[in-house]
Amino acid sequence: MGKSDPTLRLTGWHSGPTKGGRGVLYVERPAKMPFDGDECWSSVIFELLNIRNDAAFASLDKRLSQGTLQHSEWLRETARLEYKTTKERVQFYFKYWKPHCDKLTTVAHGITNWYINLPKTFELWFGSMPKDSPYLKFYSGSK
Repeated sequence: MGKSDPTLRLTGWHSGPTKGGRGVLYVERPAKMPFDGDECWSSVIFELLNIRNDAAFASLDKRLSQGTLQHSEWLRETARLEYKTTKERVQFYFKYWKPHCDKLTTVAHGITNWYINLPKTFELWFGSMPKDSPYLKFYSGSK
């Protein structure tokens, strides 16, 4: 289960279904920061897409705990999965969300919520991330 980071506007986490159990998806707004429905839906869509990576996340976690994967490699590969999901969210935005919102003249949608200016490659995205970014702090365990 993820912990909130007060420097982020919204945080989310998911847990895929287990044998005999249900999956869980959670999105929250930390530190009483304002948000809108578009931002919330963007986070929900991300987690719904990202839950498909559960087997890959579990494999990375297992390799890390067995010592066959260094923490820095685990961090990079976990981020790679999240980047892939972010690209899928951008595709969702253009294919479904934007056309739907454009039909409804009273519904605003923010391009920053959907990360449509995502760098073209994982290497560019990961390499441009500040070393003190909340994302890296969260996944490196230094909150």
